[in-house]
This record gives sequence, C-alpha cells and structure tokens, in this order.
Amino acid sequence: MDCNINAIAGTVIYDNLNLKDVKGNLRIVDEKAILTNMTSVLFSGRVSFNGEVSTKNETPTFTMKLGMDGFKIGETFKAMELLDVLAPIAGALKGKFDSEIEISGNLNDSFTPDLATISGNVLAELLAADINSNQANALSALSTKLEFIKTDKLDLKGLKTVLAFEDGKVKVKPFTINYEDIAIKVSGNHTFDKQLNYEAILDVPSKYLGNEVSSLIAKLDDKELENLTIPVTAKIGGGYADPTVTTDLTSGVTNLTNQLVEIQKQRLLNQGKEEVQNLIGGALSGNSQTKDSTSDGVTQVLGGLLGANTKKLDTSVTEKDTVVPKNDPVQKAAKNILGGLLGGKKKKDTAKNQKDSVN
Repeated sequence: MDCNINAIAGTVIYDNLNLKDVKGNLRIVDEKAILTNMTSVLFSGRVSFNGEVSTKNETPTFTMKLGMDGFKIGETFKAMELLDVLAPIAGALKGKFDSEIEISGNLNDSFTPDLATISGNVLAELLAADINSNQANALSALSTKLEFIKTDKLDLKGLKTVLAFEDGKVKVKPFTINYEDIAIKVSGNHTFDKQLNYEAILDVPSKYLGNEVSSLIAKLDDKELENLTIPVTAKIGGGYADPTVTTDLTSGVTNLTNQLVEIQKQRLLNQGKEEVQNLIGGALSGNSQTKDSTSDGVTQVLGGLLGANTKKLDTSVTEKDTVVPKNDPVQKAAKNILGGLLGGKKKKDTAKNQKDSVN
C-alpha cells in the first residue's frame, strides 16, 4: 500500500486528547505511517510534530519530534502521562511553557507509548510560572530544612532545562534558579516511578548564617567579607510524594566560623608585629647621630639578646674598644624594649643581669 493524504480536520481525538484545527500530511507506505508538517491547537497552545509509526516488526515502534508553544502547564501535565513522568514537579507549577521533545520507543497493544522502552530528550522553557507550594512536596521539604528559603518566592521565569531519558530514568542537565540573592544550582535524576535523586547547591550569603557569623564579620570590619557566601548542598531523595532532604548547612557554618576566627587571629598577630617593628625602628633611628662606638654597642646588645650574628663595620675595633657606658641611654632603651618583647624577667634575674653588666 502507498497512500498519501494531505489533511485538514476540525477535531482529532487521540486517547484522551482533543486536537483542534489539525493540518498536515500523512503517508502510509512500507508498513509505516509517516506524519509530516503536522500542526494543531492543544491546551490553548500550538503543537507541531513530525514522525512515524512502524508495524513492520511484531512490536510496533514510533519516533516523534514535537514542538510545543505557549502550553498551559497544569492542564498539559495533568492530561499527558508522559510529561508527568518526565517532569513530575511541573505539575505544581502554574503558567505557560515552550518545549521541544524528541522521543522514540515501543508501542503497546493500545498504540500508546510503552514507558519502559522510551528514550529521548526534552528542552523546556518556562515563560511564566508560579508555584503551588501545596503540591510541590520536594520544594516544601527543602524549605523546611532551610528556613530562609520560601518556596513561593522562587523565580522560575525564563528557566530553561534539558532532560534526557532512557531505561526508565530521567537525567536533568544542571540548571540554575534564583531565590532573591541566592543562586541555586540543581542537578540529578529520577525514575519513571518518581523516585528522586537530586542535588541542589545553594550559594548562601553570610547574612543568612546566624548571629555568630555576622558578629565575627562585623569585628573584622572588612567590606569584602560582607558579600561572603558559602556553598550549602541539599540532597533530595525518596519518593516524590514523600521526599527526604539532608543538608550540610551546620558543618558549612562551623567551617566558616573557624576560618573567620583564624583570620581575626592572624590580623591581631600582624598588628602586634607591626607595632614591635615600629617601636624598635623608632628607638634606633632616634639615636642615629650618636658615635659609631655607641651604635656598635647597641647593635651588640640587640644581637646578643636576639641571637643575631652581627658583623662590625670596622674590623679593627676590638671588643674592648666597644665597651658601652653603663649609663648610656640608648642601651637602657634597647633593654627596656627587648625586655618587654621577651615577656619580661623576674626581678632577681634583672638585678643579676644589671650586676653582670656592671662587672
């Protein structure tokens, strides 16, 4: 048989779908029904499709490409089991979407797709969507674990996502949605019987992480730290009707707190080092006009106490020549500075050192 039909039909009924204003070409040849340039109105949107159904083998097969423009989300997913299987969470959305679908597989006895055999991919874009939180079980479970997330404030407008499906499993290419100032990257997969295996990584600003973190950042007084974020991973599992959610928020906050404490400690240490260097530099530079022998004497005092191996500028000067007067004010200043740096000594040790110095 070789039959070619150019058709226009007011209504075509397929299963529970009523297609309006159907136009296109149907060719029957070589035990195949080939559809070309088919268009129709469905769910207040327009659908175009090209594909074929083959009955050459014992089990009939099909392959199809569909373009869906301006479809009502709730109405479409409620009526089409296939779409509900591919994206169960879409049933909780209100609005419109565009989609391109490539799909192939076997047909069962009633010539409807055998879901266990289908494979293909879906590109979908949400034109405008609100969330019915009462039906979004997975999102509600997420907001329970992360109290600063409110499901109804998720911004889904313009969201594009790609699904690939095969062997009863739907894989989602990573995509990002926004919640106020939090970016949420979603990836994972689910099975046709709606068992979930998803991961959501949230870049959470420090202001959502509690008073302890906010207080530490305020103490550090660093404008850049005010925009600090940490990644929080939420794993979503279980069934779509009763999902489970686990997060690493607690460990993330603990790690960040430890890092902020360490930054604060390092800053205090650096400030202390700078003050010490300025103090020593000021004492030495303030006496730069003294005699060379006095300068060498101070250098020896500093070198001896700090363990430095100081070279003399004039090798002809002997240790005897560089004896420092015991009432030299520069030597006293150096001892006071270094004594403070080294933590001070007991009074009797100080007295003994003074006696040794005199001797």
